[in-house]
Amino acid sequence: MIKKEIVHPVLGRITYIKRIGNSHIRITINPSKGIIVSLPPFSSYSAAQIFVDSNIEQIQRIKEKQRKNQKDRYNAYGINNLIETLSFRISFAKYNSSKVVAKIITDIVSGEQKQIITIWYPDTWPDSLQYDSKEWKAINYVYLAIIRREAKSVLPLRTAKIAALMEERVKSFNSSSGLLPHKPRSLNMLLFSDENERSYFKFNTITIKNNKTNWGSCSTKNNINLNMHLVELKEELVDFVITHELCHLVY
Repeated sequence: MIKKEIVHPVLGRITYIKRIGNSHIRITINPSKGIIVSLPPFSSYSAAQIFVDSNIEQIQRIKEKQRKNQKDRYNAYGINNLIETLSFRISFAKYNSSKVVAKIITDIVSGEQKQIITIWYPDTWPDSLQYDSKEWKAINYVYLAIIRREAKSVLPLRTAKIAALMEERVKSFNSSSGLLPHKPRSLNMLLFSDENERSYFKFNTITIKNNKTNWGSCSTKNNINLNMHLVELKEELVDFVITHELCHLVY
């Protein structure tokens, strides 16, 4: 694989990658990685640039659509905004200082104990902060630290509990359950052999990441990666993602 970066006068930085196995020139537009042009080893960079130039308008439309979608996905910060996560209720307030700080108290919300976090920011800033502004980025830095802390505290324990529940449910199956034949390490083979004491959903490590393109993944080494932003979703969605990744330990 050979990489080359070129700054386009209209589109900005573009990464060109020659890959063995590519039979044609392809353009990929990624919100976080930018514009990537893949081409066969025998193609010239000039030919790839001509192909890009012939698709400038379409590339610009896709980039603008991605920018709008990305903006819609990000949180709105300001004194009128309230964000609920699995464990936290996050509000915003202004005070006479030049720093952004977070203060935590514990309270009962709708019958459940929740940590109430107030993010304080300078009273010289607007009540509602514009996305991607300097002020927005300063608050977002603090907000992401809060979310990361919660995710590392909540998600591994939640995954372990769901894995234990899945173990219990699976071991209650019998041959009349109608499990489909699968690969040698499948539940079907393990359940009806002498290996019934084996753990089917045993994972090695859980890593919490600030992913941009997925909610989770499971490696061939039985390591699970989870997106820290899962804590911003409803409980049933969090459990769905975790269950999905645990299933990859077997299927």
